[in-house]
Amino acid sequence: VKIMTTELENYASSLADRIELELEAEVRRNLESTRAVAPAPSAPAAPAHPAAPAAPSAPAPIPTDTIPGWEDAR
Repeated sequence: VKIMTTELENYASSLADRIELELEAEVRRNLESTRAVAPAPSAPAAPAHPAAPAAPSAPAPIPTDTIPGWEDAR
């Protein structure tokens, strides 16, 4: 019984580790897919008007504390 209990506990631990890793990978894929892809760099264009604001070069990163399930994947 002790041997079977140990084997079952080891299996459960391995399964929990695998589920955690897969969840973390899925959350990362979802995070990456929600970010806008920045266009390829090209020659800078002159602004249409000197007072016109410059466009942002890259999207702001999404904080991980706002993604449901991320705290469980750490």
